[in-house]
Amino acid sequence: MRRGSRISSGCLRLLAVSLCAFLLAAASLSGAAIPVDTPRAAVVSAIDQAIAVLHDTAMPVEQRRRALRALAEHNLDLAKMAATVLGTHWTEMTPAQQQQFVPLFEAFIESAYLDEIQEYARLKIEIGDQTLEGADHARVAATVLQPGEDPIKIDFMLERGPRGWLMFDVVVDDIGIIENYRAQFDRVIRTRGLARLEAELRMKQAKLDAMLGQ
Repeated sequence: MRRGSRISSGCLRLLAVSLCAFLLAAASLSGAAIPVDTPRAAVVSAIDQAIAVLHDTAMPVEQRRRALRALAEHNLDLAKMAATVLGTHWTEMTPAQQQQFVPLFEAFIESAYLDEIQEYARLKIEIGDQTLEGADHARVAATVLQPGEDPIKIDFMLERGPRGWLMFDVVVDDIGIIENYRAQFDRVIRTRGLARLEAELRMKQAKLDAMLGQ
């Protein structure tokens, strides 16, 4: 990406987090309302629903944030995402600790993308081809377009389950958001402990609640 891009290379991870969070959410809703029998169709349906909320300028920003949060909380396998992002640390936790961590991770993701809601409303996403990676996993290529700036190539990672094809990761520059945050979380846990990581995530949760007026 050339110098001066509105979304710099240093912000690509946040872009990926944001896209993953609200597109995962929209995909979970689309499975109940619109039959999507291919990975690409699932991504297209998800984007259509999420972008509709982002582009509803008649809806106040705070209300759009609440609407997107409601999407994110609808039938997502957040436990799987939380377990994956913690890696081996997840197996070292008690069931009670695991249960407490999931909503903290959810708030962390939601806070990241809701902070950027107005920026992402200006973006356009073009969906490319799908590639099956086994019977129940797939990759869908896409391009994020910014007016007057270089495009960003991304890949949506999907898994087929009881609700159909759902996105569980977004890859930018060959690095997925789960991999990116696994490294960050691991560093905090190894240097300052799990309690410190949870404290930092609770601050994100408080910020999210304040943002939504709760």
